[in-house]
Parts: sequence; structure tokens; C-alpha cells
Amino acid sequence: MSFLSCFDRFISVTYPTKYLRLTPWYGYSLTFITFASSLPTTIASGIIVYQTKNVYDTNAVCVLQNGVPDFMFFALRGIRIIASCTGTMLYIFIGYKIFRASYNLLCLFF
Repeated sequence: MSFLSCFDRFISVTYPTKYLRLTPWYGYSLTFITFASSLPTTIASGIIVYQTKNVYDTNAVCVLQNGVPDFMFFALRGIRIIASCTGTMLYIFIGYKIFRASYNLLCLFF
């Protein structure tokens, strides 16, 4: 979800006039894409955990690492890390574009 929000900001900063002309369908499609992209991992986690439904060897602390097998935990963690790193790079680019635009605007006045 945060990656798609970052991608939305990237489009708004990189192509501001095209972004202003986008229809409300764009917002709905981002919401749908966010929901649809989370379904495969949710379904896979549910299927994998269902196979061990009668095994009660987890402790009382409710964390994701105790709820899913190790390989699924590492897959979910990997998706989160890759999305965060990509989002960070996009936000660095967005910040640079905003800084450059504001610097050019200040140079016009002084």
C-alpha cells in the first residue's frame, strides 16, 4: 500500500499536468490494485497455515513470525523490504525534483 502511494506521488511530481487530468477512475484503480496485490500472499499464507491447524506449538505472543512457517515469513519480509527500498529511492527522486523546482522558483525572484 505504501509503495503504491509512493508511486502515486512519483507520478504527481514527474507529470503534474497529466496527473491533474486523471479521472476518478485512477484513484479507484489504485485502491483495487492495492487490494489485488495483497491477495496472493494472504491466500498462500492461509493455505499454508491451514495445513498445520491442529499444531499448538506457538507461544502467547501474537507476531507474524509465530503464525506462519519460516519460508513464508521470509517471503513476506522480502516483499516488504524490496517495496520499502524501492519506495525510498522514489522518494529521494521526488524530493530532488521538488527541491530543484523550488530552487528555480526562488532564482526567479532573487
